[in-house]
Amino acid sequence: MRNKPTTLPSQKKLQELFYYKDGYLYWKVRIRTSIDLSKPAGYVAKDGYRAIKIEGKKYKAHRLIWKYHCGKDPKEFIDHIDGNRTNNNMENLRESTNQQNGYNRGPPKNNKLGIKGVYKHRNKYAARIIINGKNKHLGVFNTIEEARLVREEAEIKFFKEFSVLNRDNNKS
Repeated sequence: MRNKPTTLPSQKKLQELFYYKDGYLYWKVRIRTSIDLSKPAGYVAKDGYRAIKIEGKKYKAHRLIWKYHCGKDPKEFIDHIDGNRTNNNMENLRESTNQQNGYNRGPPKNNKLGIKGVYKHRNKYAARIIINGKNKHLGVFNTIEEARLVREEAEIKFFKEFSVLNRDNNKS
C-alpha cells in the first residue's frame, strides 16, 4: 500500500515561487545558486516523474501543477491522460483513484504479446481483465485478434474514460 501523499505547499506559495509555462514550473527567483531560471524546475527522477524540491522536501511536479492551477490538493492521484509521466500540461492531468490510475496503463514490460490482458493459453489466446482487484476471465480464443477485441470491448465498458483505448483514440 502506498503512503498518503505529503500535503502540498499552498497555491499562494507555489505562485510566489514559480510561473507555469507549457507543462513546466519555472522558478521566479534563484533560491540557490545552482538554479537556472531559464530551465524547468526540478529533475526527472528514477521513476520517470519530474520532481521538485521545495524547502528540502521532494514533490512530484504534476501534483504541484495541479495545486498551482486548482488551488487544492488532489483527493488521491493525478493521472496523466496520455500515459506520459513527463507530460505535465494541465490539459493532460486529471484527478483519479488508484484504481483508475491503474486502468490507464499499457501492457506490463514482461507482456510477451504486447497486448494488455491477453496471454497465450496452450495453442490459443485467453483474455482477462481485472475489476475491483479480481481477475475476470473473458474467454479463450483461436486467434490473438479475437482475444484482443474482446479485451478491448471489456476495457471500454469497465474503464470508460480511463481506458488506454480511449486515450489512444483521442490522439490528434
